[in-house]
Amino acid sequence: MTKQLIASVLLVGLVATAHAETPNLQPGNWETSATIRGEGGFPMPEQNHTSTDCMTEEDLAAGDAFFEDAEECEFQRREIRRDGADFEMTCSDPSGMTMKMEATMSFHGDSSEGTIRADLETPMGPMTVVTTLEGRRIGDCP
Repeated sequence: MTKQLIASVLLVGLVATAHAETPNLQPGNWETSATIRGEGGFPMPEQNHTSTDCMTEEDLAAGDAFFEDAEECEFQRREIRRDGADFEMTCSDPSGMTMKMEATMSFHGDSSEGTIRADLETPMGPMTVVTTLEGRRIGDCP
């Protein structure tokens, strides 16, 4: 579940609502790098993941660029501003694992950065995963 949910936010974060501002992100081809590390009771080697996605003006206006469908999640808070976004949500899966995520993102036109903290309740006990994101526009969409 962790990889799926973190992958959902790799582009930079969350669903834009009708009342939210359009984020300060330029449409185009974006490369996002994520560094994922575990903290606390379970040692987890640091993992790095890079993805490339096309983000159109329509995606930004509609919010499609910000969050893939995650039916197992419920938002406690989501805010999107021109210069960034913040959210808190709780997710659970059929295996009984639950996760509370908190994220803070910053948008700078042709770059973005942020941190996602996920506190998980697993069958082996509690675990914390921290993901640091860095995104940059690398050109026009193919």
